[in-house]
Amino acid sequence: MISPKNIKIGQRIDKLAHKLKSESLQKAKRPSISQKNQNAIPKTLQEKVMASPYATILASPLRLCGYHRRMFPSKMLLRFGLMRDPKSDKILPVSEITSTKPNGPNDHKHYVRLRRPIIDNLSQKGSKAIFLGKTEFQKDTMEIVRRESVNNVQKKYNILLSSSSSSSSSQYNQLIRLENDLWKPLSSNDIDVRYHCILISSSDENVPFYQSHRIENQQSVIPCYNISRLWKPSIEKDIAYGLVQLPITVELAVALYRCRELF
Repeated sequence: MISPKNIKIGQRIDKLAHKLKSESLQKAKRPSISQKNQNAIPKTLQEKVMASPYATILASPLRLCGYHRRMFPSKMLLRFGLMRDPKSDKILPVSEITSTKPNGPNDHKHYVRLRRPIIDNLSQKGSKAIFLGKTEFQKDTMEIVRRESVNNVQKKYNILLSSSSSSSSSQYNQLIRLENDLWKPLSSNDIDVRYHCILISSSDENVPFYQSHRIENQQSVIPCYNISRLWKPSIEKDIAYGLVQLPITVELAVALYRCRELF
Protein backbone atom coordinates (compact mmCIF):
# COMPACT_ATOMS: atom_id res chain seq x y z
CA MET A 1 0.00 0.00 0.00
CA ILE A 2 1.33 3.43 -1.01
CA SER A 3 1.68 5.81 1.91
CA PRO A 4 0.23 9.37 1.74
CA LYS A 5 3.77 10.70 2.02
CA ASN A 6 4.88 8.89 -1.14
CA ILE A 7 1.76 10.09 -2.97
CA LYS A 8 2.60 13.71 -2.13
CA ILE A 9 6.19 13.23 -3.32
CA GLY A 10 4.91 11.74 -6.59
CA GLN A 11 2.55 14.68 -7.09
CA ARG A 12 5.39 17.15 -6.57
CA ILE A 13 7.54 15.30 -9.12
CA ASP A 14 4.67 15.36 -11.64
CA LYS A 15 4.21 19.11 -11.16
CA LEU A 16 7.94 19.73 -11.59
CA ALA A 17 8.10 17.57 -14.74
CA HIS A 18 5.09 19.38 -16.21
CA LYS A 19 6.70 22.75 -15.45
CA LEU A 20 9.98 21.74 -17.11
CA LYS A 21 8.16 20.52 -20.23
CA SER A 22 6.17 23.74 -20.55
CA GLU A 23 9.23 26.01 -20.25
CA SER A 24 11.38 26.49 -23.35
CA LEU A 25 15.02 25.54 -22.98
CA GLN A 26 17.52 28.36 -23.29
CA LYS A 27 21.07 27.99 -24.50
CA ALA A 28 23.60 28.49 -21.75
CA LYS A 29 25.45 31.77 -22.05
CA ARG A 30 29.22 31.69 -22.19
CA PRO A 31 30.83 33.69 -19.36
CA SER A 32 32.15 36.98 -20.62
CA ILE A 33 34.22 39.82 -19.31
CA SER A 34 33.27 43.44 -19.84
CA GLN A 35 35.30 45.52 -22.28
CA LYS A 36 36.70 47.47 -19.36
CA ASN A 37 38.05 44.32 -17.73
CA GLN A 38 39.58 43.05 -20.99
CA ASN A 39 42.58 45.28 -20.29
CA ALA A 40 42.65 44.69 -16.53
CA ILE A 41 45.02 42.29 -14.78
CA PRO A 42 42.89 39.18 -14.00
CA LYS A 43 42.06 38.80 -10.32
CA THR A 44 39.09 36.43 -10.02
CA LEU A 45 39.30 32.76 -10.99
CA GLN A 46 36.98 33.35 -13.96
CA GLU A 47 39.16 36.20 -15.25
CA LYS A 48 42.33 34.12 -14.84
CA VAL A 49 40.81 31.22 -16.76
CA MET A 50 39.64 33.49 -19.59
CA ALA A 51 43.11 35.06 -19.73
CA SER A 52 44.82 31.68 -20.09
CA PRO A 53 45.55 30.46 -23.66
CA TYR A 54 45.82 26.87 -22.44
CA ALA A 55 42.44 27.01 -20.71
CA THR A 56 41.00 28.57 -23.88
CA ILE A 57 42.42 25.74 -25.98
CA LEU A 58 41.19 22.98 -23.66
CA ALA A 59 37.74 24.58 -23.36
CA SER A 60 37.17 24.62 -27.13
CA PRO A 61 34.52 22.16 -28.47
CA LEU A 62 35.61 18.53 -28.86
CA ARG A 63 35.98 17.25 -32.41
CA LEU A 64 37.04 13.91 -33.89
CA CYS A 65 40.57 13.81 -35.32
CA GLY A 66 40.55 11.81 -38.55
CA TYR A 67 44.15 10.70 -37.98
CA HIS A 68 44.01 9.45 -34.39
CA ARG A 69 40.27 8.63 -34.45
CA ARG A 70 40.03 10.31 -31.06
CA MET A 71 38.35 13.42 -29.73
CA PHE A 72 40.45 16.55 -29.17
CA PRO A 73 39.67 20.19 -28.34
CA SER A 74 39.05 21.89 -31.70
CA LYS A 75 41.80 24.48 -31.15
CA MET A 76 44.29 21.59 -31.17
CA LEU A 77 43.08 20.55 -34.62
CA LEU A 78 43.14 21.77 -38.20
CA ARG A 79 39.69 22.07 -39.75
CA PHE A 80 38.98 21.40 -43.42
CA GLY A 81 35.88 21.85 -45.51
CA LEU A 82 35.32 20.52 -49.02
CA MET A 83 34.91 22.55 -52.18
CA ARG A 84 34.40 21.60 -55.81
CA ASP A 85 36.96 23.11 -58.19
CA PRO A 86 34.96 24.73 -61.04
CA LYS A 87 37.80 24.12 -63.53
CA SER A 88 38.59 20.45 -62.88
CA ASP A 89 35.27 19.53 -61.20
CA LYS A 90 37.32 17.78 -58.49
CA ILE A 91 36.49 17.92 -54.80
CA LEU A 92 39.32 19.67 -52.94
CA PRO A 93 40.06 20.17 -49.24
CA VAL A 94 39.83 23.78 -48.05
CA SER A 95 41.58 24.79 -44.82
CA GLU A 96 39.53 26.85 -42.39
CA ILE A 97 42.11 28.55 -40.19
CA THR A 98 40.21 31.74 -39.46
CA SER A 99 36.63 31.37 -40.65
CA THR A 100 34.24 28.89 -42.19
CA LYS A 101 34.38 28.86 -45.96
CA PRO A 102 31.23 28.54 -48.12
CA ASN A 103 29.81 25.04 -48.08
CA GLY A 104 31.07 22.77 -50.83
CA PRO A 105 29.63 19.37 -51.78
CA ASN A 106 28.47 19.06 -48.16
CA ASP A 107 28.83 20.93 -44.92
CA HIS A 108 30.64 18.13 -43.09
CA LYS A 109 33.94 19.25 -41.57
CA HIS A 110 37.09 17.17 -41.32
CA TYR A 111 39.65 17.56 -38.56
CA VAL A 112 43.26 16.48 -38.15
CA ARG A 113 45.68 16.97 -35.26
CA LEU A 114 47.62 20.20 -35.55
CA ARG A 115 51.16 18.84 -35.38
CA ARG A 116 53.87 19.15 -38.00
CA PRO A 117 54.99 15.44 -37.96
CA ILE A 118 51.40 14.27 -38.46
CA ILE A 119 50.77 16.75 -41.27
CA ASP A 120 54.03 15.76 -43.00
CA ASN A 121 53.17 12.06 -42.65
CA LEU A 122 49.75 12.59 -44.22
CA SER A 123 51.24 14.67 -47.04
CA GLN A 124 53.75 11.93 -47.87
CA LYS A 125 51.72 8.76 -47.33
CA GLY A 126 48.27 9.98 -48.33
CA SER A 127 45.35 11.61 -46.56
CA LYS A 128 42.29 10.08 -48.26
CA ALA A 129 41.24 8.37 -45.01
CA ILE A 130 40.89 11.80 -43.36
CA PHE A 131 38.37 12.85 -46.00
CA LEU A 132 36.59 9.46 -46.18
CA GLY A 133 38.03 8.81 -49.66
CA LYS A 134 36.46 11.93 -51.20
CA THR A 135 39.72 13.82 -51.69
CA GLU A 136 43.22 14.24 -50.28
CA PHE A 137 45.84 16.89 -49.61
CA GLN A 138 47.05 18.69 -52.71
CA LYS A 139 50.68 19.68 -53.31
CA ASP A 140 50.06 23.19 -52.02
CA THR A 141 47.60 22.37 -49.21
CA MET A 142 50.08 22.67 -46.35
CA GLU A 143 51.69 25.77 -47.84
CA ILE A 144 48.23 27.38 -47.85
CA VAL A 145 47.67 26.24 -44.24
CA ARG A 146 50.95 27.78 -43.09
CA ARG A 147 50.29 31.02 -44.96
CA GLU A 148 46.80 31.34 -43.48
CA SER A 149 48.17 30.59 -39.99
CA VAL A 150 50.78 33.34 -40.32
CA ASN A 151 48.18 35.77 -41.69
CA ASN A 152 45.94 34.96 -38.72
CA VAL A 153 48.76 35.73 -36.26
CA GLN A 154 49.64 38.96 -38.07
CA LYS A 155 46.01 40.09 -38.09
CA LYS A 156 45.60 39.55 -34.33
CA TYR A 157 49.01 41.16 -33.73
CA ASN A 158 48.02 44.30 -35.65
CA ILE A 159 44.64 44.46 -33.89
CA LEU A 160 46.45 44.30 -30.56
CA LEU A 161 48.83 47.10 -31.55
CA SER A 162 45.96 49.35 -32.61
CA SER A 163 43.92 48.64 -29.47
CA SER A 164 46.93 49.12 -27.22
CA SER A 165 47.60 52.57 -28.66
CA SER A 166 44.11 53.68 -27.65
CA SER A 167 44.20 51.99 -24.23
CA SER A 168 45.49 53.46 -20.98
CA SER A 169 46.89 50.10 -19.83
CA SER A 170 49.85 48.33 -21.39
CA GLN A 171 49.23 45.03 -23.19
CA TYR A 172 52.94 44.41 -23.73
CA ASN A 173 56.03 45.55 -21.84
CA GLN A 174 59.58 45.96 -23.13
CA LEU A 175 62.10 43.42 -21.83
CA ILE A 176 65.88 43.35 -21.63
CA ARG A 177 68.01 40.22 -21.94
CA LEU A 178 70.02 39.06 -18.92
CA GLU A 179 71.20 35.74 -20.34
CA ASN A 180 70.57 33.76 -23.51
CA ASP A 181 67.14 32.59 -22.32
CA LEU A 182 66.53 34.91 -19.36
CA TRP A 183 64.78 38.29 -19.49
CA LYS A 184 63.55 40.99 -17.14
CA PRO A 185 61.18 43.95 -17.58
CA LEU A 186 62.82 47.23 -18.58
CA SER A 187 60.69 49.09 -16.01
CA SER A 188 60.88 48.18 -12.33
CA ASN A 189 57.11 48.80 -12.15
CA ASP A 190 56.53 45.66 -14.24
CA ILE A 191 58.47 43.19 -12.07
CA ASP A 192 55.35 41.36 -10.85
CA VAL A 193 53.57 41.32 -14.23
CA ARG A 194 52.87 37.87 -15.73
CA TYR A 195 53.23 37.18 -19.44
CA HIS A 196 51.77 34.79 -22.01
CA CYS A 197 54.97 34.82 -24.04
CA ILE A 198 57.90 36.89 -25.26
CA LEU A 199 57.92 38.48 -28.71
CA ILE A 200 61.25 39.25 -30.35
CA SER A 201 62.36 40.40 -33.79
CA SER A 202 65.86 39.03 -34.15
CA SER A 203 68.39 40.15 -36.76
CA ASP A 204 70.11 36.75 -36.39
CA GLU A 205 68.76 34.44 -39.10
CA ASN A 206 69.72 31.39 -37.00
CA VAL A 207 67.25 32.24 -34.24
CA PRO A 208 64.26 29.88 -34.60
CA PHE A 209 60.63 30.89 -34.49
CA TYR A 210 59.96 29.22 -31.13
CA GLN A 211 62.06 28.73 -27.99
CA SER A 212 61.39 28.33 -24.25
CA HIS A 213 62.61 31.29 -22.17
CA ARG A 214 62.13 32.66 -18.66
CA ILE A 215 61.40 35.97 -16.94
CA GLU A 216 63.58 36.87 -13.96
CA ASN A 217 62.10 35.84 -10.56
CA GLN A 218 59.33 33.84 -12.27
CA GLN A 219 59.61 30.07 -12.08
CA SER A 220 57.58 29.04 -15.10
CA VAL A 221 59.03 28.76 -18.59
CA ILE A 222 57.12 30.66 -21.30
CA PRO A 223 57.28 30.62 -25.12
CA CYS A 224 59.56 33.07 -26.90
CA TYR A 225 58.50 33.75 -30.51
CA ASN A 226 60.77 35.28 -33.13
CA ILE A 227 58.10 36.95 -35.26
CA SER A 228 60.63 38.09 -37.85
CA ARG A 229 60.48 34.47 -39.10
CA LEU A 230 56.82 35.07 -40.03
CA TRP A 231 56.86 38.58 -41.52
CA LYS A 232 58.73 41.87 -41.29
CA PRO A 233 57.29 43.31 -38.08
CA SER A 234 57.01 46.97 -37.19
CA ILE A 235 58.96 46.59 -33.93
CA GLU A 236 62.67 47.35 -34.00
CA LYS A 237 65.18 44.56 -34.46
CA ASP A 238 66.62 42.93 -31.32
CA ILE A 239 63.98 44.50 -29.06
CA ALA A 240 61.80 42.17 -27.02
CA TYR A 241 58.33 42.57 -25.56
CA GLY A 242 56.42 40.52 -23.04
CA LEU A 243 52.78 39.88 -23.98
CA VAL A 244 50.92 40.62 -20.73
CA GLN A 245 48.47 38.01 -19.43
CA LEU A 246 45.15 39.75 -20.13
CA PRO A 247 41.83 38.52 -21.56
CA ILE A 248 42.31 40.81 -24.57
CA THR A 249 45.72 39.28 -25.43
CA VAL A 250 44.73 35.62 -25.13
CA GLU A 251 43.63 35.26 -28.79
CA LEU A 252 47.07 36.28 -30.04
CA ALA A 253 48.70 33.84 -27.62
CA VAL A 254 46.48 31.01 -28.92
CA ALA A 255 47.18 31.93 -32.56
CA LEU A 256 50.93 31.88 -31.87
CA TYR A 257 50.65 28.50 -30.16
CA ARG A 258 48.78 27.04 -33.14
CA CYS A 259 51.24 28.56 -35.61
CA ARG A 260 54.28 27.11 -33.84
CA GLU A 261 52.87 23.60 -34.33
CA LEU A 262 53.46 24.04 -38.07
CA PHE A 263 57.15 24.94 -37.73
